[in-house]
Amino acid sequence: MKTTDENKTKKNLQPEGKKSAGSKSPMKKRRWIRRGQLILSWSFAAIVLIVFGVVLYLGKNKQAEILSELKMEKTELILQLDDRDNLIDDMVTTFNEIETDLMRITEKENLIEFETGDMEYNRTKKEKIIDNISYINTLLDDNKKRISYLNKRLKDSGLKMSSLEQKIANLEQSLLSRDSSITTLKQVLEQKDYEMAQLNQRMEQKDLLIARQNEVIDYQNNEKLVAYATAGNYKELEAKGVLTKERGFLFFGKETVLQNEFPIESFEEVNILDTKYIALHGRKASVITNHPKDSYVFVRDSSEALAYLEITDPNAFWRVSKYAVIETR
Repeated sequence: MKTTDENKTKKNLQPEGKKSAGSKSPMKKRRWIRRGQLILSWSFAAIVLIVFGVVLYLGKNKQAEILSELKMEKTELILQLDDRDNLIDDMVTTFNEIETDLMRITEKENLIEFETGDMEYNRTKKEKIIDNISYINTLLDDNKKRISYLNKRLKDSGLKMSSLEQKIANLEQSLLSRDSSITTLKQVLEQKDYEMAQLNQRMEQKDLLIARQNEVIDYQNNEKLVAYATAGNYKELEAKGVLTKERGFLFFGKETVLQNEFPIESFEEVNILDTKYIALHGRKASVITNHPKDSYVFVRDSSEALAYLEITDPNAFWRVSKYAVIETR
């Protein structure tokens, strides 16, 4: 009986154990599923956080890089603005200097035009004009170099400023205009030189003519002032070919007269205004040539010998004859 009861009990217990094992298996699966889902959720969250962190890190680096680039661009822009401002300041200063020089050039041109148009144009004024032209050429050359330098700076800067480019073009045109004016002034100066050369040539010809006329006048005046004098006894004057005897019979009644032709070398050339005295040697003397008696006197020395003939009135003495022949005895 007992064995039978135990067997029943085992039979009753055995199905319950099998039933309990079967009921525990689905629950375990559900727990594993929930655990897997949780692990997956945490893994996904971790991945999301990691990705977010990476993105945030990369974003900060990119932002820093962008900020750095912006700062560099800002610095470069500031430098460009400074360069532009400096360029503009330099250009304005240079523009003012060039315009001042152009005013000086215009003043010099007006002065040159006035001086070349002056009727009293001479060598001194010509030299002054040449100095002014040289000064203008120097200013033009200097300002051309300045314009060239400005063009280069503006081109190198890469800036496109039409107003500055137009200003430079206007100044270049002004300098070209001044060049043209200087060329014209040089041509005027050359024409003046030609006219002056022609005038000088005419003046030289006139001066030469006047000099020749003066020579003629001087010669004529000198001829008027030149006279010839000689003195001595008859034999001396005869030997010189100045005196001779004529008329009379044999040795009686002959008269001492001048030769029809006598050598000029036998006379001393004297100046009518300067010659006051003609030296004599003898006791007596007579004037053979024709002279007014009131125009001269004989002067004796202490021994009563004749010393000289004094001409008291030169104009009257030489009026009739330019030759004076005095015979002493």
